[in-house]
Amino acid sequence: MSAQTEIGQLFLMPKDNKHIPHNELSIHNFADGFSFCTQSKIEFIPHQGLDHFKNTFKEFFDFYPEGTFEKLSYVTFDTSSSLVPETFWDVDSAIDFAAPLGEKRADQSIGFDHLKQGGMVNLYYFKKPFTDFLGLQGIPLSQFHYHSRIFEHVYAYQGDGLPKRLFIHLQKKGFDVFYFDKNALQIHNRFEIKTVDEFLYYLFFLVEQYELKPEDFSLFFMGRFAAFEAFYEAVENYHSNILFLPFESALNLHLGVHPAPYFATIST
Repeated sequence: MSAQTEIGQLFLMPKDNKHIPHNELSIHNFADGFSFCTQSKIEFIPHQGLDHFKNTFKEFFDFYPEGTFEKLSYVTFDTSSSLVPETFWDVDSAIDFAAPLGEKRADQSIGFDHLKQGGMVNLYYFKKPFTDFLGLQGIPLSQFHYHSRIFEHVYAYQGDGLPKRLFIHLQKKGFDVFYFDKNALQIHNRFEIKTVDEFLYYLFFLVEQYELKPEDFSLFFMGRFAAFEAFYEAVENYHSNILFLPFESALNLHLGVHPAPYFATIST
């Protein structure tokens, strides 16, 4: 029998975690489209080029009364990232630190987030033409990578579980994993998957790599969503110490409007 626990709200996240306020439009960039997110609505727009994005943005923006949005945010979900200790960070060497991410495309630039927790800098590639356009709207624009929010979200976690903690963030066609021994990050990675078997393959590879016995670590899923029940059930056959970080939203969230529902409402 597997042990499943939903952790109390008290232990969910650091105090400075924020959700989208009423005056913000947050645009989340995925490989196949954008989620336009407000406090009360999320709409998914498939990728059809920069001109289509500009027209969609104008239509979405004009739908609301003038002055509704006082700030914009742009969140990168379509690339992985590389975490660098702040003590080693040098902005002039950003391209070298980004080498693990692979070759940068012509339409990409290097972004980096100074994380509030753990003394880390998170590097990533983002689509510069889209952020350039948003920067011309006369509204303050901020941007970050979703891995930055995952790290800050789980780094200071002080709730239930063992000192060795494996956090899994499931999303459409992929998942992210962050493994901590106490508060020391051992590895973070992003995997693209199509099936439950592929998910288990990567998960078991990680567990074997770090020689983790079932009694040695707690496994945390970030939220619990109907779309991912098959993944939860598959892990239950092999591991007993499974916990779920709670998720609350009044919105009707599903993978069709936001491929990564746990972070659908994040803000800067």
